[in-house]
Parts: sequence; C-alpha cells; structure tokens
Amino acid sequence: MTDVIDREEIRTLLTVYVQCADTGRTDQMLALFAPDAVMEPTGDPACHGREEIRAYFERAGESFRAHMAVPLLRHHLSSIRIELPAPDEATSTSYFLAITSIGPDHWGRYKDRLARTADGWQIVHRQLLLEGRTADGWLDRHEAARASNR
Repeated sequence: MTDVIDREEIRTLLTVYVQCADTGRTDQMLALFAPDAVMEPTGDPACHGREEIRAYFERAGESFRAHMAVPLLRHHLSSIRIELPAPDEATSTSYFLAITSIGPDHWGRYKDRLARTADGWQIVHRQLLLEGRTADGWLDRHEAARASNR
C-alpha cells in the first residue's frame, strides 16, 4: 500500500509543478525542489539550487510576457512512469506538451530523481528534455531573440 501512496504523492507533485509554472507561483514551485536540487534544461546550463532555478524561470517568464500577446501557458503531462528503487528514493519520467494561446508550442520529457524528505517528496534532479517546438511559437521566438543577442 505504501508504494501506491508514494506514487500518488509523486504524481501530485508533478501536477502541482506544472500548474505552478503555468500560473507564476514560483515560490510554491520551488518548494517542490530540494534546496540543493539540480535542473538541467536542454540547451541551457544546469541550474544548481533553488535560487538558480528561480532565476531560470524568472527569465523564461519575462521572455514569455515579451513575446506573447496573450500570456497563457498550459503544460499537459502524460505517460507518467514512477519507479521506487528504495523506500525514500524515486525516479519518474513523464511527457509534457506546452500549449499557448496560439496552440501547441513545445514538448518533451521530464526525467526526475526524487527523494522523500522531512517536507515530503522533492525533486533532487530534473532533466528537462526538449524534443520539439512549433515554428514561430513562444519558444521559437525566445530562442531567436537569444541567438540575436549573442
């Protein structure tokens, strides 16, 4: 029964993460990460700790507001696989699809390592694996703006 509860708590964490990311609740989202967590987004340097992860999402939010007339973003998770190799350790892989006001924008996978802490399950390592993006969507515009600033 414990495995079922652990899996549901982790599934809830993953869902809360995308809902917080989509609605700008950065502090609540960061609480889902261990204080010394590492996040590795495709094409960007790894973020070490909550403050670097915060800075990454704040830059993304600024870019989103600058490039989109309607700042609406919704991440959808699917095919969530959770494994529990030890009582206080877990891994998960899930697919995501990000949709904006103009339609599908980018998609890929999250590969996570999680640990049970005094605060519940937390992400200790996240790989954000971008697998595709829509031409002239937000992420495409964001990358084009970054390339022109180099």
